[in-house]
Amino acid sequence: MAGAILQRPLGAQVRDTIPKKRDTTLTIPAPARADSMLRDSLAKKDSIERARIRGDTIKSPMAQSELPINVDIGRNLRWNRDALFASGVIDAADLLERVQGLTTLHTGWVSSPVVGAYLGDPRRVRVFFDGVELRPLDPRHNGTLDLTQINLWAAQEVVVEQAPEEVRVYIRSWTVRSTTPATRTDIATGDQQTNLYRGFYGQRLRNGLALQFAAQQYGTTPPSLYGTGSDQLGVIARVGWSNGLWSVDGFMTRISRHRGNIVGLEQGDAIPALESTRSESYVRFAYREVDASPFWGQFTAVAGKYDYTGIRTVPTTNLRTARDSALAIASLDTGVFQPQYIATVGSASGPFRVSGGVRMSASRGMSSSNMIRISVRARRLPRHR
Repeated sequence: MAGAILQRPLGAQVRDTIPKKRDTTLTIPAPARADSMLRDSLAKKDSIERARIRGDTIKSPMAQSELPINVDIGRNLRWNRDALFASGVIDAADLLERVQGLTTLHTGWVSSPVVGAYLGDPRRVRVFFDGVELRPLDPRHNGTLDLTQINLWAAQEVVVEQAPEEVRVYIRSWTVRSTTPATRTDIATGDQQTNLYRGFYGQRLRNGLALQFAAQQYGTTPPSLYGTGSDQLGVIARVGWSNGLWSVDGFMTRISRHRGNIVGLEQGDAIPALESTRSESYVRFAYREVDASPFWGQFTAVAGKYDYTGIRTVPTTNLRTARDSALAIASLDTGVFQPQYIATVGSASGPFRVSGGVRMSASRGMSSSNMIRISVRARRLPRHR
């Protein structure tokens, strides 16, 4: 009985000889909060400098001239910038030769004059550069336009419109939209020791300012049997600003060339050498875009200039009249200046487009001409029932 009573207290006093094992169960921590993980990932500085990513890198486009809708069937007489470079064309005559009913006359290699005639009349070929008509300023060409003095390499897009009585070439000049500088360099060599160099630079600044510059230079030396060497330098430049609603820019294109004697196959059949410079400069104010605005407007003030320096083409002996004597001693420098003022308004809403304006020229008195264009673009005609 005493043993039964003392068994529990005595048993509790016996020391436990079995060692306790350490608990190997790991404690799983509570999941971290999302905001703490975000703070941890942003703790380190980003590799992209914040100052360089402020603002958008694509700016609103600069103003552009209106282009007609191509309505030709079975051919596409519209080229963008990539297609122009891929086509291998050198001057505007290379494109116009694809127009039915238009023929060109090449008097030699790239430095020689090129004339295009539509239905036999060279006055039926008209060229518009950024909406500005390039007039035949050289008085020695009798109202025809030398197609080699058109800066086709500086074009963004070209459209050839064939009408019943004339052919019109519309050229949009090259523009940029990105704040990343756009550069390009072309080097080419070819027949008759021809070497061509071309470079482009364009950039939009953070405040919307546009800076562009491009130049092309070539030189060629034909065999002495066919004449002497020639070279030509073309330059374009643009300074402008745009904020998406308003746009203002100043543009300049200039071509200076030295053309050597061009000797024909017949004895005495030759084109004399000359030095000439042609330039067009304009200042344009624009409201909205011409391709996608219910209302847009533009005003352009243009200054066109042509300078000529060559050899004397009048005889200096056996002069019969006072006028012949005056021409024999007159300066060879010839300068022609022609300003233009163009104001246009229009609307582009869905498939409908309408535009109109006035063009004024101040050469030998003020003259003006009105223009209007209405067009509708549809993907397909309705079915006949």
